[in-house]
Amino acid sequence: NLLKVRHRLARLKVIDQHEVPSLNPVPPTAGTESAVSQPNLVTKIEFVEINGNGEPIGEPKQFDIVGDMVYVDYLRVTFDDKYVEQSDLDRSTSLALFQRIFGEHQEPANGFQLDTVGTRPTAYGRGTQVSDFEKKIWDDFWLIANDPTKAEQMGIRGANGDAVSIRVRPEKTYEIDLRATGDMTIKPVEATEPAAAPAPVPTSAPPTIPSASGS
Repeated sequence: NLLKVRHRLARLKVIDQHEVPSLNPVPPTAGTESAVSQPNLVTKIEFVEINGNGEPIGEPKQFDIVGDMVYVDYLRVTFDDKYVEQSDLDRSTSLALFQRIFGEHQEPANGFQLDTVGTRPTAYGRGTQVSDFEKKIWDDFWLIANDPTKAEQMGIRGANGDAVSIRVRPEKTYEIDLRATGDMTIKPVEATEPAAAPAPVPTSAPPTIPSASGS
């Protein structure tokens, strides 16, 4: 079912997580340690966009997030299901443009910039020429979002902002996926370990030749 096809878009890796001195520390309420984000916690995140094989696209970026609840907001364009089902050249999958990454204790407006409106998302820049259709969508995103007639003419079912979030843990890695219908998810993944080198094959020592004894 093409509507269930997912595209891997980005990977987040927790590089470091530690407490910092705070003038107004807020101790977690008993029994809610795992449910309440700590404002005096700083999480260093590495963010990199990836292709369908999980290979990095572009240079990884590192950010210091306040707290352990990480939000990634983005612009999303979804198309009518019939175009997805027909594998339409321009509208066979939803599109997403990452905007910002920030923590629960940071204002979204002060979040760290990821992609920029008016440019093609890195995860779609696979060395191919961006189509005029797609370029028009990103150039006129908010005009289309506010004009139902224009959106309908372009086969667009929805154009809006959204966000995914997750409470991250030290030394864990997470991936962001986008379904053809526009649903975006973030989930932990097992870090890929390098393949272990094969054990060396023992070699037999040459036989010892006894020395001749003198008479």
